[in-house]
Amino acid sequence: MRVLVIAETLWPCGGGGELATYLYVKEFLNQGVDVRILVRRLCGLYRLGSASTYVVKLLGWGKFSIPTSGSVKVVEKLFRWADIVYFTGMFNFIPLAVRLKKPIVVHVHSYAPICPVGHMYNFVRGTICGPYVRACFQCILLYEQARRPPHEAFFSALLNRVFNGVFVRNVLVADRLVFVSNAQRKLFLEHLSFFHPKIQIKYDVIYNPPPKLNVHLIEGDNVCYFGGLDPIKGFKYLFTAWYRLHRRFPGSKLLATMADRLARRVERVNVVRLPRLYGSNLETVYRLCRVVVAPSICPEPSPYIVVEALLRGRLLIASRVGGIPEIAGSAPGVRFVEPGDVDGLVDALNWALSMDRNEATELGSKNREYALKKFDSERSAKELIQVFEHTL
Repeated sequence: MRVLVIAETLWPCGGGGELATYLYVKEFLNQGVDVRILVRRLCGLYRLGSASTYVVKLLGWGKFSIPTSGSVKVVEKLFRWADIVYFTGMFNFIPLAVRLKKPIVVHVHSYAPICPVGHMYNFVRGTICGPYVRACFQCILLYEQARRPPHEAFFSALLNRVFNGVFVRNVLVADRLVFVSNAQRKLFLEHLSFFHPKIQIKYDVIYNPPPKLNVHLIEGDNVCYFGGLDPIKGFKYLFTAWYRLHRRFPGSKLLATMADRLARRVERVNVVRLPRLYGSNLETVYRLCRVVVAPSICPEPSPYIVVEALLRGRLLIASRVGGIPEIAGSAPGVRFVEPGDVDGLVDALNWALSMDRNEATELGSKNREYALKKFDSERSAKELIQVFEHTL
């Protein structure tokens, strides 16, 4: 089988969707699948065995872009070569696959394109976005203003409001959709069926393949947060909870990924800034970490940070939202809180930091056992290959 993978980029660029794609391709190669990859960009640290990788040159901004004239022939040649075109990004290439009559599988790692910015959180109302109440322009503008200069935020909101329907229609012609959790599938299809009530979509739910991770004994009593300052990740609620709690545990620190400009302002309450971490640096941080906190306010489909915390043998505090309870719900060393519930975060942090370190280690080990039983890279890849075979 010849599979053409279409992605924005590959790990270590990007986020969870890019990591999942990277792990899937590694398993495809192990299982004898012939793979070629088409991306917008690559990182210098990228390595992926024998898979041929092509970088397409595009004109435009972000997803609102088209290939240059010199790239079109290369792209068409790749599409003609493939038995299956497997999209994890760059959905604007789907019409080309349709024109060439190629089977199309779309892996939905976020809520895009049903939600223009992919998180399904309504910033206007402060709730998970429902199909009956949508305020996309205002919502996108509020979200983008927290991440971009004002003129770029307005331009992004305008483009998404005007053109996002094109990306939705592209996904509707896919032969099959693959979701990463049942919670994501339910919310995605709920919105899709509201706007396209007659559409019938074939879909599958496959849990993301887990990364292979080293396990170390807990050597510190610190709290770790890896979500950055994106507002949907909920850091402000965690910081508020930590501010109320930190004096009870003077030997503990909150280790958090954040902008350097904020680091000095929060040092006095035992918050330590973390840069983006790779390899041995991440290993060092996890040694010092007793509990990982994922306080998202949006319905994340299947965040890797949750799976990684379990596989690393750490306690976990996470929001009861999206796919998080589905993937971590039965693990013994997990506490759930409602999104944005500062009191709940205070109670959960007190639970994690008050227990004896040996008890934390034992619960962490049980979390790892749970994750190893629930997630398996080879199994996930075989299920996805079966989807390809059924699509041919």
